[in-house]
Amino acid sequence: RLADILFDNTRYQEAVKIYRMALTNYPLSPENPQYHDKLILALERLRRFDEAVEERRKIGVFYGPGSDWYAHQEKEGNQDAMVFARELAKNNLIDSATWYHEQAQKIAQEAVDRKDPNLEARAKESFAVAAATYEKFLEAYPHDRESYKWQYYQAECLFYSGQFNEAAGAYSS
Repeated sequence: RLADILFDNTRYQEAVKIYRMALTNYPLSPENPQYHDKLILALERLRRFDEAVEERRKIGVFYGPGSDWYAHQEKEGNQDAMVFARELAKNNLIDSATWYHEQAQKIAQEAVDRKDPNLEARAKESFAVAAATYEKFLEAYPHDRESYKWQYYQAECLFYSGQFNEAAGAYSS
């Protein structure tokens, strides 16, 4: 509650610290998806966009189906928390995957323009993160209506990260 008060009074830096402490100390709390969402908003208002995107990826991992948090809420019968978390996790996971993908494409283009092998290595790393995030999404939401598109993007990211055998398998799925 303190973090919400700080957030509402535009004291975002302090709110970030309190949200992180609450998420760490009470990892199975049914309110965590809402707190994590507010943490992201605070980071965005502080213009710490890279951190915010990484937190978006974590939401998809921490609160989606198959996570420890989700299993605990299911056991406790916290249906409202599960419904909220499922939608939040799904949206944040795919948003972070596409963000990493876009960043990788930008870095790769810059690497070509500058003929910079260090940027090329960074692009490969970013493509690998994007591929792993798409994979996590596809594992959690295999029946998503756009799964064919996410599967293609995952294959593309695997290819550009140098994981050619995995890319071939993903392209043929």
